[in-house]
Amino acid sequence: MAPILKPLSTEVNIAASIHDQTQIELDFEYSFLPRSESITSHSIFNPVAELYFFLPNSLAIHPDSYSRDQFYNDLTNYTRFRAPEIEGGGLKLIEVLSKYFAPHLSTHDKEKLVPLAVQQVKLFGNRINSQLKDLYNQVSENSDSRTVDSGNRDLRSLSKAGQLIQDIKSELYNFQEKYVEAATHESLLLNKNLQQAIMNTDEFLCNRTISTFSGLHILLKSGNLPNTSSLLIEVDSLLHRLATHRKQFNYLSIESQKSSQELEYFYYRYGLLKKFLSRPLHISKNSSKQERVYRNWIAGAGAGLAGLWAQIADYQAKKFAYTKDVGLNFLTIALAAIIVYVFKDRIKDLAKEYFNEKLKSYLPDFKTKLYYSYVNSNAKTSKVQIGFYQEYMRYLKAQSCPQDVFYVRKMKGRRDIGEEVLDTILHYCKTVSIDSNQLQSTLTGVFALKDIWRFNFNYFLDHLDDPNKLLSTFDIEDGPGNISAPKVYHINLILKVTSENQVSFAHYRLIIDKKGIVRIEEVSGPSSLTYKIQTKQ
Repeated sequence: MAPILKPLSTEVNIAASIHDQTQIELDFEYSFLPRSESITSHSIFNPVAELYFFLPNSLAIHPDSYSRDQFYNDLTNYTRFRAPEIEGGGLKLIEVLSKYFAPHLSTHDKEKLVPLAVQQVKLFGNRINSQLKDLYNQVSENSDSRTVDSGNRDLRSLSKAGQLIQDIKSELYNFQEKYVEAATHESLLLNKNLQQAIMNTDEFLCNRTISTFSGLHILLKSGNLPNTSSLLIEVDSLLHRLATHRKQFNYLSIESQKSSQELEYFYYRYGLLKKFLSRPLHISKNSSKQERVYRNWIAGAGAGLAGLWAQIADYQAKKFAYTKDVGLNFLTIALAAIIVYVFKDRIKDLAKEYFNEKLKSYLPDFKTKLYYSYVNSNAKTSKVQIGFYQEYMRYLKAQSCPQDVFYVRKMKGRRDIGEEVLDTILHYCKTVSIDSNQLQSTLTGVFALKDIWRFNFNYFLDHLDDPNKLLSTFDIEDGPGNISAPKVYHINLILKVTSENQVSFAHYRLIIDKKGIVRIEEVSGPSSLTYKIQTKQ
């Protein structure tokens, strides 16, 4: 008997940003809870993320002008894991390196450990990178604005930041002293793939840490946070040590006197190193268009109806054949044959069209299987299916829009003129299902999934007016005159995430003009728009 799967409780973080002139990026981070407890084989991770586009009619976006296929061409999905978190810190992730560098281990046994060691080194680099992001966000959020009663909170935040700095420094220094030095001194005996992984990880972390701590130094110097002198000393000390380390190993660096080509190559290489490290967290996908699946069933149903009609007509024809009226008999058989011939194919086609349109409203457009490739404890590379996701896109009428979504749309409106009723509503939904037992057996310490959506608005710009309009105006002091005013359009984006019995919303307003995206504004964040679903006892 198959086990009953129970959904996991999750925390959801939602963020929106501009990726480039025509693309926005929506980041969903789902953290499985509780982290302290082991996840049982009866647990599944099953969040549902929905995106509602409220589009002004002036964009001329509707089912006839912008199809489902065009929508999916403009949408890009990336799914990966957040760096693992395990007890004992990041150095526990690279314990296999201690075995590899043990003097008594034979060359043959060392080679067996290489795939696992390479994977663990990359995971260690991702963990430090994740900690650096958390550290910078923690300090920047508290330095942006400060109220009178937030002093104690700021001090607690600074204490956490100080502890995180110590953790990063300890793990990074240990990695460099134990393994980077060894990879350099034993380069002739070291496996080239492992050596490359260690040195690439060290180069990336060196530049990434210097960049983050330089930004922290500026924040702490210019921010409103109190008692930052001890943190500044720690940050300054680490920056000088890493700058010396970078110079010692001749890693690429950026300084003000560098030429544009040198800066260009530095950032290009930085991007390659980042992709190199992040590979063990990536999830591979295999998508199938569901329309192809249910279209065959629909075709079969249409053929069945046509066949039924043919059988009925054939039965009637045979029935009339045994009557005594030969003239009527002949006329009826001929007429039945003509009717069968004419309507058989039409019944088949009409049935296909009818059911196809009806089913499209309820069935997913795509089903995508998710696979993870990893190196197990036996140093064997395996690929397993960890879950899947389904997605669909629909156009909605205002009266069909869920009430909670429509309520969020109307909150904090720019003008109370009922413009939300005039919008074209485009709805995209993505349901993720991951077997947590399979996940934990392949990648220990993973407690979060990152789902990134990028949407390209380039097609939406075709029908827009010129970005600047000349207006005639009157000023009491200056009199009549002409001014140039920007011509922009607002697209409201409502994100809704349902996980077990909790629903979270985020409302963003995208401002665009003929040239592309001008800016994105957060109208209401998920922290202020979350409610629990009441379940019947």
